[in-house]
Amino acid sequence: MVDLDRVSDLELLRTVAKVQDAEIRRLSKQLLLVTKELAAAKKEDSVAIQERLSVLEKELQEVQERAYGHQSERRPRSDKPTKEKKPQTGHGPTPQPDLPTVTELHLLDQADRACPSCGGELKPWLDQFEDSEEVDVVDVKYVLKKHRRQKYRCGCGGCIETALGPTKLILGGRYSLAFAVHVTIEKYCVHMPLERQAKRMAWAGLDVTTQTLWDQLFALSRCFSVAIKRLHEYLLKKEVLMGDETRWPLLGVKGRASKNWFDWVLVADDAVLHSIHETRSNDAAREVLTGFKGTLLTDGYGVYSSLATELGYTQAHDWCHARRYFIEAEATAPDEVGPILDDIGKLFLIERDIVASFSGQPIERALEIRRTMRERQSRPIVEAIGAKATQVKALSRARSVAR
Repeated sequence: MVDLDRVSDLELLRTVAKVQDAEIRRLSKQLLLVTKELAAAKKEDSVAIQERLSVLEKELQEVQERAYGHQSERRPRSDKPTKEKKPQTGHGPTPQPDLPTVTELHLLDQADRACPSCGGELKPWLDQFEDSEEVDVVDVKYVLKKHRRQKYRCGCGGCIETALGPTKLILGGRYSLAFAVHVTIEKYCVHMPLERQAKRMAWAGLDVTTQTLWDQLFALSRCFSVAIKRLHEYLLKKEVLMGDETRWPLLGVKGRASKNWFDWVLVADDAVLHSIHETRSNDAAREVLTGFKGTLLTDGYGVYSSLATELGYTQAHDWCHARRYFIEAEATAPDEVGPILDDIGKLFLIERDIVASFSGQPIERALEIRRTMRERQSRPIVEAIGAKATQVKALSRARSVAR
């Protein structure tokens, strides 16, 4: 008998394994043969055959134990104390509660439904399955949908009616409302350019131009004109707004003095409005801000200051832009301005803590956390900055006049 636990020679282990495997195969064949004899035997012969069957089963069990010991997958390890399982380091499969579930049944091919032991037919085992999960993808499919609108007539010949067809964004247009929504989501939520969308559609068999896709966007935008107007009116009634404007490049435009339009934005805690204007002049600002009487948080652009009195709102500067003036003054008054810049840095750190505190909270709770932390931590620093700033007279006369 070979002590497998002490053998390190791979060739010897391979030889032992081959011998034991051959023995198991021999006993298995005899066991199958005896089983068939038992099934065909008469009552008087069955007792002897059953005795032979018991002997073969015992021999086969002994050979299996010598080959696999107590480490077989079918037996729990009882010879050694079980160790505490270490916690899993990976995150495991991510739950997907929002995905629709599709069950797919897999069956054996007819050729594989034969038992390798006796040659009999394998039949489905009632309510016995091996289950697993797989995240799959269903590609977008474009179809040419034909609509047949039934016509109706009266026997008197005085009336003919036709069933209504689907709602269209463009009268007589060929593309569905769902198609326009799909293009819009891809463009503005996924940030996929129209040119790239057209290429992907071509892969799926749809031949369409970027001009056609833009027409769908424009037609859909007209459906929201009333909602955009009401959103603007809603924002103008707010107590506090942030206002800003930035360049909107015009690509491929010729014959214009400026190659830019401008995106003007109004931001509140619960709403944002973007509007495109040809300039960033006072006229554009009036169109955006007329009717607002609250506090407007802005950068240092002069249009906001020039219209504050005319339109009746209060202007407030953000700390990033206000800080620039103190940086300029620090060169001539470091002792007075240095502490102010340090205090502004503290405000930035408080804002970072605020964001970390309300992350993941509902909007009402987040706003309350921000208000409370600013009142307790930021307000004393802001008041101290105001007191110190009134004592700083470091900017040159020319710089002061320019501001």
